Amino acid sequence: MTWDPIYASGLLSAGATQGDLRRCLDAISSEEQYERLTRSECSDLGLPFLRPVLAQTDGLTPVLMTSEYYPSALKVTPSPPALLYVKGTLPKGMKAAAIVGSRRCSKIGESVSKSAVESIQAVRGCTVSGLALGCDTAGHTHSIEHGVLTVGVLACGLDSVYPRENAELAKKILDAGGALVSEQPPGTSVSPQRLMARNRMIAGMSFAMIPAECPRDSRGTIAAARMCVDYDRFLLLGRPKGRYRNHPGAWLVEACAEKSDDLYRVIPSKGKKVFSPNGVAESSEDLAEMMKLAYHFSQHAI
Repeated sequence: MTWDPIYASGLLSAGATQGDLRRCLDAISSEEQYERLTRSECSDLGLPFLRPVLAQTDGLTPVLMTSEYYPSALKVTPSPPALLYVKGTLPKGMKAAAIVGSRRCSKIGESVSKSAVESIQAVRGCTVSGLALGCDTAGHTHSIEHGVLTVGVLACGLDSVYPRENAELAKKILDAGGALVSEQPPGTSVSPQRLMARNRMIAGMSFAMIPAECPRDSRGTIAAARMCVDYDRFLLLGRPKGRYRNHPGAWLVEACAEKSDDLYRVIPSKGKKVFSPNGVAESSEDLAEMMKLAYHFSQHAI
């Protein structure tokens, strides 16, 4: 006996957290067994005592972490979502490179995003990003233009798109054969905490991450890069040329290239894990070679 993903989705809509649902999946073999538990028995097992609220999921596919369709790369991260909502088709078995960066996307972000997409196209991988304005938009758009499947990870329910300005881009992702993914049930709005949780999914689904542009104050991009390192994924950086190295958006790549003290003040070590990229590419050709090596040595696929 196994859990019905629709029932599990209903528990999330009723107020269960992803952690609650994960404990249910670990402790109980099916929703029938869960239904027979009393409030006291649930309390003894550390489980929520809830009955599902069946939300509208038309056009969405709930995917439990016990399913073969759940992204295998995400499953091996700390505290993966117990259930994902998927619209479109996840490129199962393909390796994904995450393209992230500032919402203030300059020529640096556009250039690095394009080079990153070309490098993942060369190894026949796909891309993943957060559908935000700026570098996320550049990564998704270049992917579609180059015929590379792309996955948008949202911090809200898939019955809406955030930001609203990217509703058309979300449609283009689906029309191009890609997918939209969220751990949030339908009807859930965006919050700062959910945006940060979304970043862990982007890092977790990828085998490599390319921060296309990252100023010193880009907390979301810095957090995503930190998660990439913590998850033992490849962190690759594209270095701009000439005068663009002094641009605020080049802070992360320049700090890494120069191993500046400022880097470690902004991104401190966690225990023995020092923040460090796997490679700083001086050209698009360098980035392509680094991507080939990362693709070859990584075992992490969607």
